[in-house]
Formats: sequence, structure tokens, C-alpha cells
Amino acid sequence: MKKLLTIILTISTMIGFSQNPINFVDTNAIWNVASTYTNANPQCPNFVETTTKVYGIIGDTLIGSETWGKFYSTPDSNFLSNFTYLGNLREEDGIVLFMDTVYSIDTIYNFNLQTGDSVFYDFGFGTNYLQIENIDSIEINGEYHKRFHFEEPNYPPMFLSEIWIEGIGSVHGPLFPKYPSVFSDEIPDSLKLTCYKINNSIIWNNPFYENCYVNIILSTNEITKPHLKIFPNPVKDELRIEIPKNESGKCMISIFDIYGKRLMKENYNQKEIIEINTTSLKYSFYIIQIEFDNKIYRQKFIKE
Repeated sequence: MKKLLTIILTISTMIGFSQNPINFVDTNAIWNVASTYTNANPQCPNFVETTTKVYGIIGDTLIGSETWGKFYSTPDSNFLSNFTYLGNLREEDGIVLFMDTVYSIDTIYNFNLQTGDSVFYDFGFGTNYLQIENIDSIEINGEYHKRFHFEEPNYPPMFLSEIWIEGIGSVHGPLFPKYPSVFSDEIPDSLKLTCYKINNSIIWNNPFYENCYVNIILSTNEITKPHLKIFPNPVKDELRIEIPKNESGKCMISIFDIYGKRLMKENYNQKEIIEINTTSLKYSFYIIQIEFDNKIYRQKFIKE
């Protein structure tokens, strides 16, 4: 019965996927990846730092008879300067190859994999073949793309939470399968893709980040503080949202789960307080998003 259910799940998730998937090797594509870690000192003993790197392809090179895109990273939010050369990328039929700076070649993505297939991850202190537990879909610009959910490695209290999005790559960044790591659930520790852009337009964004580029260091804080007031939080049956006083007109409210899947999407007329029924939500973390004509607000909440 378990095998039959797996086959049914695989077939059902394939229905409706985009016939024109996003190309991973795209010279117009940009990945923003935020790294969060503890960086305390005697003056700020509890300080948690977040910095963002931007990744993209600049030009190409001919190696043998094959054309490879030259891949770079930079701390520059505009992707204009301070580049670090990382290697070369090539894609063919949903398979993405990466050639590092010493010309070692690895397959970092295969978007043709199915539920039950495994991918090799080298964590430095141990290696794993991680199995794809299930494949579902995510809507991007009106098209459905496959989303691959991986099992966790056996390193408690560390975790991975690895997910691939077809054409975009890992939710931890474009080269994460090549240079993976596990994260601690005891200290602030994360590496997350915040935005994926094509031609400087956001194609996918992480609902847990209000901005694509987040830079929180001791001398600078570039992240916008939440403008939304929501209560109660944690919530049981009804979440109340206090709309910012500087906003007017209609708004669209969405709720996302921890994987970025939209669970609710409704239009509302302007009111000072909007009430959202949350009885159907399971115990977990969620993101509520309120979108006006020219601004988007997001806030985390917990359903108890």
C-alpha cells in the first residue's frame, strides 16, 4: 500500500507542471542568500548577525566544445562590483553541472528525479545519500514547478530542511548541494534563499523575509522592522490584524506555511482591524502577508 501511495503521489504532483520550466543557467538570473549566525562580543553578548550574498552568471566560456556560464558571488546588493569567481555552470535537459575553480565537475541538480530517488550530500564530517521524500508543486508566475522535499540526515540536534525548486535550486542557495551544511536548532544558524530574480524582477521570494537583501551587523541594520500589529500571537481561533495607518484602499491577505506554500489568499476592503479565522491551521509557524498597491507587509505568527 505504501508503494502504491508513493506512485499516486508522484503522478499527481506531475500534473499541471510548467511545460516551460525556469532555466537554472540564465545570465539574467540572480539569487539572494542570507546567512544568519551568532557574532557576539563583550559589548553585545547576544548579538546575531545576518549578511547577504548575491549570486549570478556573468558571461560564458568555451571549454572543449561546451559553453559554460561563469558564476560569481558578491556582497553588493546591486550585483555590480566586488565579485568572487566561483566556477562555471552548464545545464542540459534539467541536469545542472558545476565546474569549480580547479576544474572538478559535479552534478549539483537533477530536476528529473522522482520520489524515492537519492542525492549524495557531503557534509565534511560525514556523508549521506538523502532520499526525496515527496514532490509537490509551487506556482511561480502562473506556472507550476516541481518542489523536491528531502529527508533529514541523522545528525541531531542538527537539521537540514532541504528543498529544491525546479529551475531555481535549493532553498539554501544555488550551490548548496555542492557545499552543504547542517544547521543547529540550539543557536541562531541558517542559510536561506531570500529572493530569486530574473531581469531584476522578483520571480520567487521567501515569505520569512521582508527584503531580498538583509544586512544586520553591529554598525548597520538594513532590515525593515515589521509594520504590522497582529494579535494574539500565538493564536488559537482568530487572528486580528491592525492595518498601518498610512495605508488605504483594498488589500490582499495571504498566509504561507514554513515551506512557502500559500494556504490562503483573500481580498479585503480597508478596515482598521481585519479578523482572520485560523481554526483550520495546524500547530506551526506561519507568515501572514498583506499586499497593497505599492507595498507588502509580512509578519510571523504561531498557531497553537
